[in-house]
Amino acid sequence: MNNHLFLDLEDFDTSNLKHYFLNSVLPRFWDKIQLNFCSFVHDTTKDSEVEKLSNFLQTKYGISPIVAYSFFYLKDHKHPIHIDGYMKDGSYFIRNANLNLVLSGHEGCKMRFFNSGTENILPKNGVLFCDPEKVTFLNEFETTEQWTLVRVNIPHDVINENENNVRIVISFKFKDNPSFEHLETLFNGRS
Repeated sequence: MNNHLFLDLEDFDTSNLKHYFLNSVLPRFWDKIQLNFCSFVHDTTKDSEVEKLSNFLQTKYGISPIVAYSFFYLKDHKHPIHIDGYMKDGSYFIRNANLNLVLSGHEGCKMRFFNSGTENILPKNGVLFCDPEKVTFLNEFETTEQWTLVRVNIPHDVINENENNVRIVISFKFKDNPSFEHLETLFNGRS
């Protein structure tokens, strides 16, 4: 039971996009991802492959267009507990859900979710970092090579239990920041 925290999308073909990002996009940014953890965001309007994915999701599921994507590179054991967000017109907004695809290194990785009060550290680069002493564990799942819709408006992190593993994930963000529940309903074919 996922308690509406994540949704595996088993029927999506990942091979073409994985090949594209691993062989055409990531090599342009290797200098940025040689750290233990990093992320960076890209505008999708200049990316024909992401535009194809966005059009497919709009046509088949009625989902808002993809407006950005980020790469996350995790070599260390874990990255901080956080809530995703973004800046727009000088204001901070919490992001509700992302569509994630692990490009490499899913073995031995778990995504964990937590409850939290208002004891969050201030936003930094579009992320609210949370005090690990002030959150309560909710649930976790082992990451896979499947597309996964992930709730990111509550505290979460990723644990990499395989020290020889480098996890690289691409995370797609949607226009108008739809709720996880709305996207989950669309992906499940219910209106």
